[in-house]
Amino acid sequence: HRKVLPGLGGWLMKSVIAAMHGYCIGMGMSLAIHCDLRLASTNAVIGYPEVKHGMISAISALRLPELISSARAMELLLLAKNINAEQAERIGLVNALVADVHAEAEHWATILAGYSTAALQATKRLATFTRRHSEAERAEVEAVRAWVESQPDYKRGAAAFAQKE
Repeated sequence: HRKVLPGLGGWLMKSVIAAMHGYCIGMGMSLAIHCDLRLASTNAVIGYPEVKHGMISAISALRLPELISSARAMELLLLAKNINAEQAERIGLVNALVADVHAEAEHWATILAGYSTAALQATKRLATFTRRHSEAERAEVEAVRAWVESQPDYKRGAAAFAQKE
C-alpha cells in the first residue's frame, strides 16, 4: 500500500515486510527483494530459474546486487540454482529465519506501527540512495532532513531525548 505525502516528490511509502515460505522463485523473489524486510520460514526455497528457460529476470538482475554481494547475485541469477532459507540468511538475502513467518511479520509490523511515520519514511528513502549523489540528490537529502525535523513526531522525540540527558 502506497501512502504519498505532498511536497516531497512522491517517494514516501510505507515499510513493507515479505513473509516467505515454501517456494519463492522467479517473480516471487523479484517481489520479495523489493520489500524492506524479509522473513523466511525454515522450509523456504529461493531461486531464479529464468535462464534455464531462456528468459531473464531483469528486475532481479538490477536489484539483487544491491542487496547481496555481486558474486552471490551472479551465482543465483546465472546458475539458476535454488538455495534454502539458511543459505539465504547467511548471504544476507533474508533478515531472519522463523518458524511462523506470518506471526513474526505481524510482530515486526506492530513494532514499525509504533514508530514515527515521518522518521520511518525518511529513513527508508535515505537508505535507498545510491553511493553517488548528484547535487539535486544532496539537496533532496537536506529537504528530507528539514521535512522530518518539521514533523510533530520529531519535535516530541527531540524533546523527550533532551529531557533524558
